[in-house]
Amino acid sequence: MKLDNLAFKSIGVENLNDLFKLQSVIMESLDDTDLFEKESEETLLPFLNKNQMYILGCYSNDALIAYGIMLFPKFEKENLGYDLGFAKDDLPYIAHIDSIAVNPKYRGLGLQVLIGNYLGNIAKSLGYIHLMSTVSPENYHSINNVFKQGFKIKKLTKKYNGKKRYIFHKKVL
Repeated sequence: MKLDNLAFKSIGVENLNDLFKLQSVIMESLDDTDLFEKESEETLLPFLNKNQMYILGCYSNDALIAYGIMLFPKFEKENLGYDLGFAKDDLPYIAHIDSIAVNPKYRGLGLQVLIGNYLGNIAKSLGYIHLMSTVSPENYHSINNVFKQGFKIKKLTKKYNGKKRYIFHKKVL
């Protein structure tokens, strides 16, 4: 698939339905749905309403083809800094790349790395020091893409209702 008229823009509450439609396409394409943690309004809205989340949409010809969700969890229980034993004073400086998803028609074009780097630059510009992410140990493509962004595996743990996940970390400042 060719990328035409590629544009990046923020996705707000008013555009969440586009994100959920794309997410459904992605989930239908997976042989193993445990590889990807599906988002919902219930998980997104509390963070969006508290300005603790940024969603980046990647559009081709005005159609959403990929997105990236970055979370600024501060002291919320979701902060992966707790899992890695970070000091309480460091927790406000941790951002998460919570999810990056690409329409199956556009996979293999480097969009996951491009979106991850874009989100990392946003985190850095906002003064965050640490960037973290989780990936299923079975999701080899995402693991490879996260390594390409400079992340390192810090821990294997269970998250999201007992699913195995690597916790990745990198410093952005």
